[in-house]
Amino acid sequence: MSGHRWMLDERLCLDILHTEFENTKADNHTLFGRIFGQRWEDADRSPYTAQRLYEEHRWRWNPAKSKDWDRICIPPTLRTGQQQAERDQMLQRIVAAAAQSGTNNFFTDEVDAPITLNAPAVVTTPAETSPTLQMVHTCLVDLAVFPPTYTQRNVSRFIPRESRLYKYGGHVKRVVEGNKTLDVMICTKSVCLLRQNYHRDASVSEHNAKALAARAENADLMIPGDSPLGGLPFVHVWRDCDRDAEPNQGERYTFSPIPPKPTIASELQTWISEIAFDDSQNGTEEGDGCAGYRRAGLCDPFHCDVCRISDERAAELLSGQGPSAPA
Repeated sequence: MSGHRWMLDERLCLDILHTEFENTKADNHTLFGRIFGQRWEDADRSPYTAQRLYEEHRWRWNPAKSKDWDRICIPPTLRTGQQQAERDQMLQRIVAAAAQSGTNNFFTDEVDAPITLNAPAVVTTPAETSPTLQMVHTCLVDLAVFPPTYTQRNVSRFIPRESRLYKYGGHVKRVVEGNKTLDVMICTKSVCLLRQNYHRDASVSEHNAKALAARAENADLMIPGDSPLGGLPFVHVWRDCDRDAEPNQGERYTFSPIPPKPTIASELQTWISEIAFDDSQNGTEEGDGCAGYRRAGLCDPFHCDVCRISDERAAELLSGQGPSAPA
């Protein structure tokens, strides 16, 4: 057998089969053989089993993975025109292969018969109907303890959703407020004027506190379009999330933060996904929040200093038991 070398289009095919359809491993094995069987046979490469093909796709989360996966595992909103065209072309090849019959399959050593491609069902999720998370001022949250605690001090409980500060987006924390626990965004302290003029334990009149908050929430220096957070809630994948098992639509995660470890700041590389948050105890007048999926930004954990030191969760990921990076 000659040296084994995976090609980019082969890995792209695996990714589409495993993320855009809900067929069995056996069906995916058969379809892969229809598309690439002749190439493998001509190169004197031994065919993979269905399980081994499945494991090859799972390998995309390993730090030692091929660089091909960095080109393939990109959210639709971040793909270049060429990357999307390559994906569309491969999808057409898969559809054609599914209709194929009467030929011998190098991978299965059986005669091919038509296969029905099972696209994931379109389901209505809380992300489509739930309001985005509430936001609080960072200076009102004690981040020195875990979980962080929040105490209102003479300002509105939540930052208005229509304010420029809210639209900038913010990191998500699971905070304790009295006997309640809820997931909220905290404002981006580097652009919040309230943090520069107000201390949680200081004696500040209600009038002055509200004036400072209003000024901070609508400061001209904050332009949502320039936010590295894209105006969304932001979480760290390995440190803060568990990957949902067998998601129906792409990669989904559940927010489940652990105590942070000291780290240096790293440049954010933001992906977009859906995260299950719980702010059902927020007690707002417009609705008591909910537990459900919301659109959120994720870090790229393989290039994130915060996540790379989350050793326990990284180990879980590599063993196939824990959280994963976005696809």
